[in-house]
Amino acid sequence: MINIFSNSILKIRNNINLLKKKITGIYLVSGPIASKNQYLKIFKEAKLNRNLEIKKLEKEFGFSIKKRWLDKLAFKTQIVKKKSKIDYQHGRLI
Repeated sequence: MINIFSNSILKIRNNINLLKKKITGIYLVSGPIASKNQYLKIFKEAKLNRNLEIKKLEKEFGFSIKKRWLDKLAFKTQIVKKKSKIDYQHGRLI
């Protein structure tokens, strides 16, 4: 009887957590969900993204962030496995 109750509570808690993730869009995981090679591939593809509007603004402001520095930062903070395309070029304006 107690075991059935415990299982029911656990299922409810799991469903609430899943609902919270779907509402907030925040899915934290305890470890990598892809291989090192997969993350490197995602990173290499993301590095190729170019945004002409940002380039234009950099020219207008007379300042741009070093690409290598931004790429290194993005690799640690922006490269994730997801369905949509990775684009961290907006970081050049921040």
